[in-house]
Amino acid sequence: MKYLIYFYLLTCGMVMGQNSSSIEKPHLENRNEIFIGSNISRYNSMTEIGYEFQSSDHFSLIASATISLFPDDFYYNDDLEKNKFGLNLKGRYYFKYFITHSLFYLFFDNNIKVRHFTEGVLGYGYNSRMISYRYLDNNNDYVLDRKKTNENNVMLSAGVGTKYLLDKKFSFDYSFGIGNHVFSKKPDTVFGYFKMGVGYRF
Repeated sequence: MKYLIYFYLLTCGMVMGQNSSSIEKPHLENRNEIFIGSNISRYNSMTEIGYEFQSSDHFSLIASATISLFPDDFYYNDDLEKNKFGLNLKGRYYFKYFITHSLFYLFFDNNIKVRHFTEGVLGYGYNSRMISYRYLDNNNDYVLDRKKTNENNVMLSAGVGTKYLLDKKFSFDYSFGIGNHVFSKKPDTVFGYFKMGVGYRF
């Protein structure tokens, strides 16, 4: 996680250090965006598909669905939880307008624009847990067994990220943050996440 933070701070520093004359207003003629990406947390990786609506210069609303990339038994271990399906509502605040001279300016032309954002997420998750436990059998011997349980849960998380806009239509963004499973029966419910995806604005 610390390397993600270093990379993000490096990106912010290079972008924020640009001359203010390179800043322009967002392209609000394309307020809608559909996207697909990967959502990686401490439990497993999931595919995320969603829709973002740019409601104003700085605010946007996002609805998305996530589904596990792996079969049911791939991640099961002692008392390990696995996210299988989720629905998310997000609110994003973009700090500044798009900045034309970005980190990628060394490799591409001025058509790439950059914005940094912070986001809050309210999510629903359908999770599975494989719990290992011991019990005494009829011979008074301890036997190790495993039991699969399913549960519904609510997740709250917050993070920061960066969006790159290419030619006003295509986008690439990444974000990372921390969250909590509100109703989970596990004692350790805090998790970190990293997300990245590509989108199309229209």
